[in-house]
Amino acid sequence: MKMRPKLFAAAFVLSVIQWLCFIAIWSAAISRAQASGRAQRSDIGYGILITYGLILIGFLFLLSSGIGTISGKAFHRWFAVLGCLAIWSYWMIPSFSAYPFRGPVYYSTGCVILAFGTMIAAPLLHRKFTATP
Repeated sequence: MKMRPKLFAAAFVLSVIQWLCFIAIWSAAISRAQASGRAQRSDIGYGILITYGLILIGFLFLLSSGIGTISGKAFHRWFAVLGCLAIWSYWMIPSFSAYPFRGPVYYSTGCVILAFGTMIAAPLLHRKFTATP
């Protein structure tokens, strides 16, 4: 398969869009929780979790959207999604007991956006940029 620069650019743009959607949904969820009085006070562990979580999910978005966009095979997309979700789960699941509201919301938001981008948006981009005129 011939590598096309447009596929790499599309994968990068898709991962940036995923990351921005993740940040927007996460901040809206936290704003809503603070308005209802359910949010807890932040501590240093929470800051580390969020900061490194944003770096990790950005890398996972880039990895999964890159594999999903460049490869046309469903097996590769499934492998990318499940591998990235396993890494994300390994990072996030231990935080559920310490942060009962924020941990699961952060985790599930990342999972949904990662799966949507790799399984739905990436194949569409692959078909668009590899279609022969």
